[in-house]
Amino acid sequence: MLRDPMKREAEMGGMSDPKRSRMMVNGPMGMMPGGGMMSPMANQGAAPMQSTPVRPTKVVQLRNVPETAVEADLLDACGQFGAVSYVQLAGRGTALLEFENQRSAEECVNYNSTTDIFVLQQPVRFTFALMDEIPRRGLEGAKPTNVLVMYVNNARYPISSDVIAAICKPVAQVHRIYITRRQGIVALAEFQDGETARTVKQRLNGCDIYSGCCTLKIEFSKVTRLNVK
Repeated sequence: MLRDPMKREAEMGGMSDPKRSRMMVNGPMGMMPGGGMMSPMANQGAAPMQSTPVRPTKVVQLRNVPETAVEADLLDACGQFGAVSYVQLAGRGTALLEFENQRSAEECVNYNSTTDIFVLQQPVRFTFALMDEIPRRGLEGAKPTNVLVMYVNNARYPISSDVIAAICKPVAQVHRIYITRRQGIVALAEFQDGETARTVKQRLNGCDIYSGCCTLKIEFSKVTRLNVK
């Protein structure tokens, strides 16, 4: 299913409703970032399909990723193929991206075998990765839970529990929030159930809290309950 391409721009008391870090527009297969578009590889001179078959998994490897790309750019480019569980920028023009299911990964790789997929107007090559899931870090968990880990990158404005509650409110009510600032700003947000948390992750992951900054990277947490006084 294609992700809703409508841009979210509602105002919330001086703080803009979270919106994608890179604006998305309609393309031949749905949404593309920054006004980019997909075109047949034959016309773009992109690399052909890999010659050695690799067992399909839900994790794909990206090559020729622009050095200036952030995770939100990859979400914008790949969200049309299905829900994305995890993104990891590996440096040197490479990245790993994990879909929620293998079918979405297969659609992405098969499509890219004949048609370019652009990230910041640069064609990126997609192949299956030699892993079944991307290793998580810290409090992150691979399985969906009712608690989300929210990283706030490029934070130029203060981030409080009230701010986290406000950006989640249009999607779902937050039961508990805990914020740590030891290594950047990281918020833990507890919701009623796993499906609610999954919806919040899909709607807000890769969005900006404020225009051009405070970009959210959202993952599921290993914990299922926050002990907040």
